[in-house]
Amino acid sequence: MLSVLLRRAAPLLFAAIIGQAASADTLPPYQTLAERQVCNAGQILSEPGGAVLRQEASGTKVSITDLVSGKDGRLYYRLAGADRAFVATGDAPHFCGFVGERQAELRRFRALPNACHLIAASRKTLDEVNSFAAQNPDFLTGMAVFRAENGWLAISLGQVTLAAAPSILANSENIPADAYCSDGAGYVAMMDLQNGQFVEPDGTSLRGACLGGNASACRDEAGAIAGRPELADGDYADLWRLRLIGCGAGDVLACDAALNVPTRIAAHPLVTTWPAGAGQFSSPKIELARIGCDAGLLTSCQILADSELVSISGDPGKYLSALQALAAGCVASQDQYACRDMFRLLQKLEKAMSTPASADLLFHLAGLRAPSCRVPTTQTDESCLDLTLTYEALLSRPDITPDQASVALSYLQSRCNGNDPDACAIASRQAGHLDDAARDRAAAQAVAACQGISGNATCAKLDQHLGTALPETMRRRLAAFDELAAACRAGNTPEAANSCSEVLVYFAREISATKMAPVEATLQAACTPEIQSGCNMLAFFYGPSDMTGEDLFFQGRNQPEKRLAALRTGCHPGVMGLASCNQMGEMLAEAGDQTGAQASYRMACDTIRDDQGRSWDVKGDGGCFNAGLHALRKLNDRATAKADFDYVCKSPHDSNRPYACKHLALMTPDNEPVARMRLLEQGCYPEGEFMGDGEACLYLGRMLLDQRDALVWQDGARFPEINPDAVSDDQGLILTANTASQAFSSGCLNRWDAACAANEALLKDWVAGTYPQEAATCQIRDAAGVLQSEKSCRMIAYVVPERVEYEAGNMHPERMFLWPDGDRTVVRDSHPALLNGRPSAFYVSDDGLSTCQRNPETGNSFCIPGTPEE
Repeated sequence: MLSVLLRRAAPLLFAAIIGQAASADTLPPYQTLAERQVCNAGQILSEPGGAVLRQEASGTKVSITDLVSGKDGRLYYRLAGADRAFVATGDAPHFCGFVGERQAELRRFRALPNACHLIAASRKTLDEVNSFAAQNPDFLTGMAVFRAENGWLAISLGQVTLAAAPSILANSENIPADAYCSDGAGYVAMMDLQNGQFVEPDGTSLRGACLGGNASACRDEAGAIAGRPELADGDYADLWRLRLIGCGAGDVLACDAALNVPTRIAAHPLVTTWPAGAGQFSSPKIELARIGCDAGLLTSCQILADSELVSISGDPGKYLSALQALAAGCVASQDQYACRDMFRLLQKLEKAMSTPASADLLFHLAGLRAPSCRVPTTQTDESCLDLTLTYEALLSRPDITPDQASVALSYLQSRCNGNDPDACAIASRQAGHLDDAARDRAAAQAVAACQGISGNATCAKLDQHLGTALPETMRRRLAAFDELAAACRAGNTPEAANSCSEVLVYFAREISATKMAPVEATLQAACTPEIQSGCNMLAFFYGPSDMTGEDLFFQGRNQPEKRLAALRTGCHPGVMGLASCNQMGEMLAEAGDQTGAQASYRMACDTIRDDQGRSWDVKGDGGCFNAGLHALRKLNDRATAKADFDYVCKSPHDSNRPYACKHLALMTPDNEPVARMRLLEQGCYPEGEFMGDGEACLYLGRMLLDQRDALVWQDGARFPEINPDAVSDDQGLILTANTASQAFSSGCLNRWDAACAANEALLKDWVAGTYPQEAATCQIRDAAGVLQSEKSCRMIAYVVPERVEYEAGNMHPERMFLWPDGDRTVVRDSHPALLNGRPSAFYVSDDGLSTCQRNPETGNSFCIPGTPEE
C-alpha cells in the first residue's frame, strides 16, 4: 500500500534512475488525436492553399479544429488559435519522419511514438531476471527484457501509451514502487523468451537476427509464426514482440501487421497492472494505426477510424482523425469499402462537429469516392447511391461554384449513361442546371434503366422521382394513375378501397390539385349499386375538408347533396359499408333526420356485431358506440343505448370500450353501487392497449370517496368491495384516499381537467384532516450524518400526474410528511427521486438505521427510521 501512496503522490514522475539499467528519460506528454506534428519545416498558411503565415520547425505540435478543402485540391487542417491558420494534411501527419528516423538509428528498441516501456525492475543477471519472472507469472505474456548500454538488464512488462502510464504508476497495486517508464533509447539488445525462460538470443539464427534489431529478419520470423495452423496466446505474444521490434526498426508494414494481433495481448500490460484502466485508455495499437495511416496503409487507417464509425464519440479531434484517416485510405487504395466508409462517416459530420460540412469539403471527398464507384445492378452499398445523393445535394447549394456544378452534372450524366436509374432521375430534377430537353432525356433514360434492374427504390416509384413538368414524367405519372384507377374499380375489397384513396392523393400531388375530373370520374365509376369501393373517397371529394401533406393540398368540393348521395350508395351491410354508414349517420343527424341517422348507425352496428371482431377494419370504427350515443342523446331511447353500450363495453376489440362502460355506469340506478363502481373501473382502467376515459376516472375517484365508510378492502385487491353494513378502519380509509388519488391522476393524464382539480382538492382535504393520516417519525441529520432532530409526524401517500404533450404522461407516487409545527416535507419515490421538488437520491444512513435524502443546498438530510428492505 505504501508504494501505491508514493506513486499517487507524484503521478507525473514516471522516469527515474533505478538500479544500473535505468536512464533518466524525460518523456513527452501524450499526443492526442486532436494534435499533429508539422514536418519538414511545414508551411502554416492564412487560407487553405493561401499565403504563407510562417514556417514551423519539424516536429512542432499543433492542434487541429477542422478539416477543409483548398482551391488547390488538397485537404487542410484548420489550426487552433486566434488567427486563421491552416496546414496541409500531408505536411502534418501524426508523427514526423518515423520510417526514416527509425531506419537510420543503430538502436532499434525504442518504444513506439506516444508509448513507453513499463519497467518493473532491473537485474544484473538472467538468473535474477528469470527469478523475477517466476515470482510474477501474470506479467509474463507481455514481458520483455532489454540489455542497457552498461550491461544491466531492464525488465519491461510491455509497452503502454503515454496517456496511460502516469495513471498506471499512480494506481497499480501489483507493481514495484520503483517502477517507471522508459523510451528505450538506451537499450542495445533484447533477450529471447524460450519456454518461459529469458535467454541470450542465438545471433546466428533468423530469430536472433530479429532480436538484434534486423527488421527483415523480424518480418520473416513473424511470418513463420503467423502461418501456423493454430495460434495460442503464447504465439500471439511472441508475434507481438517480434512485430514491435520490426516496427521500431522502421518497417511500417510490421507496424500495420501488428494490428492483427488480438487486443487482449496488446493491452495485457495495462490490464494486468491496473484492470480499472482498461476501459479508460487504449492499447498501443492506436499508435501503430497512426504510424501505418501516416504511410497510407489501408488497414491502419480503417482501424484508426473504427470506433467513430460505430458511434460518434463527441470528441471533434477523434472525428477529424477518423475522417482524414478514411480519406487517406480511400486515396491510397481506391478500395470501394474504404471510400464507402469515408462517406458514411462524412454523413455524421454535423453531429460530430455541430456544424454542417462545407460544399468544398463535400465536393473534395466526393471526388475521392467517385473513382471507386461502379454502376449498380441491385440497390446495394456498392451502388454509391450516397455519392449520387451528395452530388444532388451539392447542386442545390448556393455556395457551389460553376466548375463544381459542372463536375457534379458530368458525374450524374456518366452514371446515367451507364444505366444508373438514381443518377438519371436526379438529373431529370436539375431544372436550375439543365434545360428541359436534357432533363426529359434523363427521365427517359431512367425509365429504360429500370427495365433491367431489380430491388431499386427509385424504380419502384419512378413516376414520383422524376423531374416535374417533363413529357416523360407526365407519361409515367398518367400511366401510374391509370393503374391505380383500374385497381380502384376492381371490386368490393379493402384493397380496392385503398387504391381509391390513393387515386385522389396521387393525382393531387403528382399531376394536378385543381383539374381533378379524372379522379371524380374514377371514383364515380367505383361508387355504384354494384361497386362501392370508391364511395367513401367520393364522399370526401364532395365534402368540405382539406387534405394536406408534403407537396399536397386538396380542397374538398363542398357539395353536400353529392356527398350524401355517395354515402347513401356506399352505406350497405358488410365491412365495406362501415365508413359510409357512420359518416351518413353524422350527416343526417346534423340535418335533423334523426330516424335516418339512427338507421345508418344501426346498419354499421349490425355489421360490427355480425363480424364479431374478425376483421381489423371494425376494431376502431365506432358504429355501435355512435348508435348508442345517438339513441341516448337524440332519441332518448335508453333501452337501445344501454344495449349498444353493453355490447361495446364487453367488446375487447373496440377502442370505444372505456367510454361505453362509463355511459353504462352513469345509466346504472343508484341502488346498484357495486355494478356502477365496476363499470367505472373498466372505463378508467380498460384492459389491453386502450387509454381510459378521463371522466370515468373522475367519477370513480368521487365514488370511492363518497362510499368510503362502506368499503371493504381484501388483501391484495386493487379495488374494494361495497358493504353498506361495514365500518372502515383508518387503514381502509387511507387506502381509499390513495386509490382515489390514483384514479384522479389517471383522469388528469387522459386530459380531463376536472380530474386534475379533484386530485388537488383531495390533497388539500387530506392535509386538513378529512381523511386519516399515518403516524411516522421524521428526522433531520446534518452533513456528517449526525442526528439533529427527531419528531413524531404524520404522513399521507398520494399520486401526482405529470402531463407530457403528445405522450401518455407519468404518475409519480409521493409522500408528504407533516411536522408538528406545520412544516411539510415532500418525498417523490419514483425516478427521479425528489426532496421538496429537488433531485435527491435515497441513501441509507451511516449507522444503517434510517433511509435518507440529502438537501443539496443545505447538506442536511431528511430521514425516516428503517431501511428500504424493511
